[in-house]
Amino acid sequence: MTIVSEDPSGLEVLYGLVLESGDTWGSMAADFQIADAEVILGRGGKRANYLTRPRGGSKPLALDTPLPTPTGWTTMGDLRPGDALLDECGAPCAVVSVGDVLLGEDCYRVAFDDGSSIVASGDHEWVAEDHLARSRRGYRSAKPSHPMRPGTVSAHDIPGGVAAIPTVTTVRMRESLTYGERDDLSWSVPVGRPFDLPDAPLPLPPYVLGAWLGDGHSETARLTVGHEDEAEMSAMFAAEGFPLHSPVGEFTWRFGHPTGVQRKNGRGPHGYDSTQALRALGVLRDKHIPAIYLRASEKQRLALLRGLMDTDGHAFLDKSQAQFTSTSRRLADDFMELIVTLGWKVRCSEHRAKLYGKDCGPVYHVTFRPDESPFSLGRKTDRWKSDRTQQSRHTSRMVTSIEPVPSVPVRCITVDAPSHLYLAGRSAVPTHNSTDIAGICLGWLVAEAPPRMHAYVVSVAE
Repeated sequence: MTIVSEDPSGLEVLYGLVLESGDTWGSMAADFQIADAEVILGRGGKRANYLTRPRGGSKPLALDTPLPTPTGWTTMGDLRPGDALLDECGAPCAVVSVGDVLLGEDCYRVAFDDGSSIVASGDHEWVAEDHLARSRRGYRSAKPSHPMRPGTVSAHDIPGGVAAIPTVTTVRMRESLTYGERDDLSWSVPVGRPFDLPDAPLPLPPYVLGAWLGDGHSETARLTVGHEDEAEMSAMFAAEGFPLHSPVGEFTWRFGHPTGVQRKNGRGPHGYDSTQALRALGVLRDKHIPAIYLRASEKQRLALLRGLMDTDGHAFLDKSQAQFTSTSRRLADDFMELIVTLGWKVRCSEHRAKLYGKDCGPVYHVTFRPDESPFSLGRKTDRWKSDRTQQSRHTSRMVTSIEPVPSVPVRCITVDAPSHLYLAGRSAVPTHNSTDIAGICLGWLVAEAPPRMHAYVVSVAE
């Protein structure tokens, strides 16, 4: 394979190749990442074929679409080749190519039953199932006499997982959004898996931080604990190296080492003054979940969740549904992100908090349905009930509406995930990347064309 510098036709050349005998698509792909381009095939300085990237190869999203990354968030407009995103299994994947910004595309807001939405072009492709596809899946039931009914299994449990689900365009879903006499919602997209990330070096154990965010004093390392939970909570804090001590009043305890001296117990930074750690995290007088905790390992994030739920969480009696309550919008939003990173569907509702009839401002109820206990306290764990039925309902988001919106700048990307899927939006919806049509054309050329064939990849800018 030889690189040439110019196309005899005078077009702007991005890459020029002379293909030799024995060249392979794999070797060429290792040297060039080609997308959003046209391929011109010629021989002896004369054009033989002119292959153009079809419109269907582009699957753009709005530039302001938030995209989760292994370290936080980015947007579609800020992406560059080599940036890291997450695939539908929560594993990091790399951006291979970034398309040009497209203007004047037909755009639609796709809304889901968890309250989230994404603006996409009409030909953007989603991994989505209609009601007929869901009904064809296997069934699971608690009834021994009917082992395959009534709850449908998760899309992740089918052979091939989410990647095996066919794709469908935004316009196609809009044309058949509902079905039947009751206009039931037809289309659903699967919920992603938990983010698969390594352990993070955290200044406070995640359970300790979670409990403080729920029932801690915002200005210092103190925690409010009811009498019924005192022994159990004290044991859990002690196990983390931050024992409760020096009670302040009837229900309030300090935690951590009171002298600020690190304990020499071989357990690293455990036991120092917790207020210093809270200050270093920037959460004093501003309760929120620091980004490093939201991108810690799944085990660490689950411990954080249990600290939050043991203090400000609630289990509905004999149900697998759980709820977190906060008067802080920021903390509620952070909690929703935490649930998303654990691979669960979540939604938030706003109400008015009242005390003895007095309006005390907004309160936020964040509701989710986990597949394992979100609690550590025994009394709350006993109330929570695992429910493996109706998995498709709890592991998928229903598409509730698809409405036209004024056209906005959009672009598409290609990722190196084996499934060609990546997560998009604040609720981390698995969605499909764009097809590298120019690359496919060159791949065909390498496999089929005679030796010394010239190939020119030229700009499509108008």
